[in-house]
Amino acid sequence: MPRLNRRDTVQLLLLLLVVPFQFWLSHEFQHPRPVLKAVMEFMDGCQNFLTVHSQNCWETIVTFAEYITGLSGYRDKLAGESPAKEVLEFRNLQNNMFASSTVPRYVRSPNIHFRIGDVVVHKYKNLRGVIVGWDYKAQAPPEYLKELYKAKEADQPNYLIAIDTRDRLNPQFTYTPDENLELLTNVRIIHPNLDEYFEFYDGSRYIPRPWLQAMYPKD
Repeated sequence: MPRLNRRDTVQLLLLLLVVPFQFWLSHEFQHPRPVLKAVMEFMDGCQNFLTVHSQNCWETIVTFAEYITGLSGYRDKLAGESPAKEVLEFRNLQNNMFASSTVPRYVRSPNIHFRIGDVVVHKYKNLRGVIVGWDYKAQAPPEYLKELYKAKEADQPNYLIAIDTRDRLNPQFTYTPDENLELLTNVRIIHPNLDEYFEFYDGSRYIPRPWLQAMYPKD
């Protein structure tokens, strides 16, 4: 079995230290994604200077280290892999589903407890976010509702929410019924798409841009 030379040993030790450093970054920074991406690119670049044998050792070490630190999914997330089944990516919204209909909501029924721009938290998943749209009743594919919804959840208002990237690293949207949400105050949300929907944060909620306000005139 080939043995590592001194140079390879030093390089592998240095690279191995990067893995727990990734883990620390993901918890210490509000915007860890760009930093983690840079670290991963550095790690990949360093492999060019390793021998074939030491490179194989490095790949084995990284796989194990990322597994025990919980980082095994970061590469896929940074590369744009689809999120968990219950979470929606904005690019997949279509066919007037998931609050994507362009028909203005001129009526607000009493059971609609939140408005676009409200900052909320999912009571069970502890995900913070801001409401960017809503439907009077759940508008989603039948298979989606069958797998993830109870009957009463589908018959109540449902909201499209931009999830804070501190709670979900990969920028995501989620669609959830009214009963799962609680209003938050004095909380700003971090999400790369907020400027598309809102003009500014007034201290209690996000003020929608004119095009979004026109979609929800009573909000």
